Amino acid sequence: NPEDIKKRREKDQTRKRDAQTFQDVEFDLEWGRKTAAACAIMTGAPVSIINNEEGFPDKAVKQILDMIKEVI
Repeated sequence: NPEDIKKRREKDQTRKRDAQTFQDVEFDLEWGRKTAAACAIMTGAPVSIINNEEGFPDKAVKQILDMIKEVI
């Protein structure tokens, strides 16, 4: 969710970021998806979107591991 990502970025004190709008975050997400799709087309690699919900890193890790298990 772009709004959650925007809030998380605003709270993150470990990085110096420029101020971002909701539209900036949406653009970043869309750019990442398009880049991943282009790389997948060029290499034949699968792409999967992982939802990294705040407070649930283990859930994202499980999604990644399950995806890897499917392709190996």
